[in-house]
Amino acid sequence: MRKQGNGMVWLLFGPVLLTGLGLIAAAGWRVAQHLQSLHWKPVEGMLVERGVEATSASLGRRQQGTSRLSGSFSYAWQGKAYTSDQISFSALSESSGANLDDWNQRLDNYLGPDHSKFTVWVNPADPAQAVALRDIRWLEIGFLAGLGAAFAISAGALLHALYAPKDQPPQFSWRAVAIMAGVGAPLSVLAPLLWRDSHGVWAGVVLVPLLLALHGVVYGLRLRARGTPGPAR
Repeated sequence: MRKQGNGMVWLLFGPVLLTGLGLIAAAGWRVAQHLQSLHWKPVEGMLVERGVEATSASLGRRQQGTSRLSGSFSYAWQGKAYTSDQISFSALSESSGANLDDWNQRLDNYLGPDHSKFTVWVNPADPAQAVALRDIRWLEIGFLAGLGAAFAISAGALLHALYAPKDQPPQFSWRAVAIMAGVGAPLSVLAPLLWRDSHGVWAGVVLVPLLLALHGVVYGLRLRARGTPGPAR
């Protein structure tokens, strides 16, 4: 009976865990795109066309919707002409009711009017790949990573509780330290980027998991040096 119950819990919360991990991976991919573009080369581009991808829905008497600026631009690399529609790495639309970071306006100001010229960033290894505004949209990263972490931690904690030993006092665990280090190491990559973009407080926040992992390593080594029995693997 218990195995059947465990299977039902996995059926319900397994997808939640995978969704959380997927959202975290999506946030990591946005950062990876930005880091890759730091090695791209600047060239002059020209706006070919622009548009707005909009959705709307009625919530009672209120009309709510989202919008996302779209467009395409042309550029040349080593004498060959190209066209790209990747005006930024962001894929998150803005809400008409809660415009928190003015990303559409920022893009609009960068691109300028039709047929205006601006700097675009070209991948020299693949000149067909280019982006207009390569900046990180921190609101999107925070939304994806935060929601993903909430899903993953909640579902993971519940699934772990199914198999955790009962009626045993908590013990030091190198496995927990390794997990914290695995989470903290990629997060620490964001710290210099956040500091560069004047988000000093968040730069400190993303370093917390790695600092906790380092504290766990020191604590575990002290336990081992004292010969304290019972550290869990």
